[in-house]
Amino acid sequence: MTRLNDYNVEPKQLTAILVSHSHLNHCNDINALISAITDGKEKRGILISNKTLVSGDSNYMPYITDFHKSLLDKQIILSAGQKHVLGEIDIIALRTKHADRNAIGFKFITPYFTLSYSSDTKYFKALADEYKNSNILVLNVPIRFSDDKSDNLSVDDAVRIITEVSPKLTIIQHFSRELLQHDIISVTRDIQKKTSSQVIAAKEGMSINPFSYSAEMGQKTLRAFSQDRFK
Repeated sequence: MTRLNDYNVEPKQLTAILVSHSHLNHCNDINALISAITDGKEKRGILISNKTLVSGDSNYMPYITDFHKSLLDKQIILSAGQKHVLGEIDIIALRTKHADRNAIGFKFITPYFTLSYSSDTKYFKALADEYKNSNILVLNVPIRFSDDKSDNLSVDDAVRIITEVSPKLTIIQHFSRELLQHDIISVTRDIQKKTSSQVIAAKEGMSINPFSYSAEMGQKTLRAFSQDRFK
């Protein structure tokens, strides 16, 4: 919330908030953001989240308050495999394996591109299937090496996923302190070399144009090239 002005993000222009799970580093500002969107009095905006954020469970308290729930136009609670349509965008909840057992990733299917966001999850055999047909892949990669005790992706896991999915672009992010002790640029280049795929490391304030990685835009470019060439 404190950095929104730095990146020219106006909360009143937001229409939906998506939360993958109830760990504080993913949902700490949820009530403050709802207040900013609604001015603390207007009824507007949609929350799309997992069950634990709203209702809690035996391990987690519900982080969104009843007051802030009342400010929203709608609450959409998704479990893995469920879909919500928001305008022209299909939002599909993806499977994860994480400490919050209700945690979900998100796949955004638009008329122009498909983007998948892993959220926090450990690697499992069918994970890459969740991201198939994605033009853009956003992976949370906190750790350097695979560890059976960790419920997060490692760099090696990212290589396996990218190799199977073959997206046009992968963005790695959510780095742990341990991983940040390495040269992130070198780590990213190593992933790119092993996967023969475009990979970039996220940084604060970074933005990309997803249409640059759109399958539809690529087809239009090819059609235009063919027309120009054979005139």
